[in-house]
Formats: sequence, structure tokens, C-alpha cells
Amino acid sequence: MPGSALVSPLSLNFVGQCQVPAQSFTISNTGSIPLTWHAELHGSPPVYVSPPFSTLAPGTNVAVAVTQFSQPFYGTFSGTVAISTDVAGPLGPIAVSYSVLGSTVVPPSDIDFGEVPLGSQKAISFSAAPTQANRLRSSNPDFLLTGMTPADPSPGFWTLIFVPHVGGRQSTTLTLWSFPNPVVCPPNTFNAIGVGVTP
Repeated sequence: MPGSALVSPLSLNFVGQCQVPAQSFTISNTGSIPLTWHAELHGSPPVYVSPPFSTLAPGTNVAVAVTQFSQPFYGTFSGTVAISTDVAGPLGPIAVSYSVLGSTVVPPSDIDFGEVPLGSQKAISFSAAPTQANRLRSSNPDFLLTGMTPADPSPGFWTLIFVPHVGGRQSTTLTLWSFPNPVVCPPNTFNAIGVGVTP
């Protein structure tokens, strides 16, 4: 057959949380002459096709990646990848379904408590927006939170208390998350530091 081609698979499903792996389809030139193809995404799935076109010698194929945007969109979307060729007519289309859970937060700037005498404490209040993150955890027990849920007066506000038990520099990683939903996606961490000093 002078000009012919195959594409496989005919459907791609992106399902997961935050970041999902790229998927691919393969275009094969099954004819006896060179073939040039172009891929075009239709619909709303937040992905891109790479490479979007190439020329295949007879008997060769190419794997085409379909990849989530580096700044992900969260939700459910659908669309198709339409493939045109110069000698074999259209291929596909390839159905693309996308269902990725997640939400974005803006972590606060890192917190510096400075020097705090041993046996005493220092409290700093801060906010994180938007308010999808309704939980916060600290990796160091010398940095205490007022509660696992946002404190009054409004959601998204917390108070962190540094209570040094040993001298020297200490730090903690603070992680914003949510319960039960939505999933809070990276970047969702920030740091706090303080120095315990002898009174």
C-alpha cells in the first residue's frame, strides 16, 4: 500500500492526584513511501503533545508523548487528539480523559523567631491562602501549633510557638494539607527557624 499508517492506542486516561505521569501513543508508517503527520489537541484537557509533527520513513514509527502541564490544572476534562497525514488520510482520533484531584496553596514566607531564652516561648501568627488547606503539621516538637485546624478569627490563620528545650539553632518544616479533601499539592511547605539561648 503506497501510503498507510496506524496509530495506537486510541484512548489515554490521566487519573490521579497533583502530578500524573505522561502517556504516549505510537504512529507507525506501514506504507512504502515517507509520511508526514500532524497532531492537534481538541477540547479542554490541560495537556500538550510532543512532538506535534514529524516525517516517518517507510517501516518506522514514533512515540508521541502527551504530558500534563508543568503548572497543573485540577478537575475533570476531556478531548481528543486528531492526527492528519499527507498520504494516508486522518488517523484516530485518540480520546483523552483527564481526572486529576488537587488544590493549590500559597505557603507563607519562612518564619524566623530569632533568639528565644530556654524555658520561655515566643509566638508568631501567620496566614496561608487560599483556605483549602485546613491542616498544618510541624516536623519539630519544639515548634508548637495552636491546633491542627485554623485558629479564629478566620480560616487560614495559625499561631506557631517556639519553645526551645536545647540551646542552638533549630528549625522545622511546616506542611500544609487538608482533611478530608481536597488534596493539597506541592509546593505546600515552608520553614521556621529559631535559636535557643541560655537566659
